[in-house]
Amino acid sequence: MVRAVLILDSLLSEKLESLQKSSTFETGLIIAQVGSQADTVLRLIPTPSNDEDGVVSGGVDASWMVAHADAVSHMLPGGIAVLGAYLFSPSAKFSALEAKMRPVLASALKQLKGVDEAQALLLLLPTDARKASARVLATNSPNVKPLELKTTSTALQVRLTCTSPRCTLGPWRAAAARVSACPPAGSVQLAARAAQA
Repeated sequence: MVRAVLILDSLLSEKLESLQKSSTFETGLIIAQVGSQADTVLRLIPTPSNDEDGVVSGGVDASWMVAHADAVSHMLPGGIAVLGAYLFSPSAKFSALEAKMRPVLASALKQLKGVDEAQALLLLLPTDARKASARVLATNSPNVKPLELKTTSTALQVRLTCTSPRCTLGPWRAAAARVSACPPAGSVQLAARAAQA
């Protein structure tokens, strides 16, 4: 069974529109809250240039993306993970580039080892169309399969919740100042819930 992936409609459309105005090619990571039955995409983070002059090439550098994913995953709190990668390019090049993205997806799957029916997400953002598509690589499948993204217009609120009776953290933005009062890392879990409109 394929896990559901939820993404805020405005996040997806704004990212696609922004890329179509300013770029012809980009790769990056998908940061998500990993739930028990569904994953919620929180952010799309571009892969930094690996050249000293800051120029981003027009190809996929899977080893650089894996290194970037490893570095990012070490900075994320519990419950938030690198769920996969995104690719912004012309639609005609998707099938050729998809194979080059497999090492990045395999790396994301390794990071999700404690999740039931884990899957790594590949989000395909076309330069020449308005609709994104998605593929998943599941732990029990050697092939990348299509996935229908579930979009929502309801804003998602992410809260840090400390499992210690000593503290309860408020909304994500306000929590940074109070994290030092919490017990050691590992006891902090995240939960995403739809904000009441």
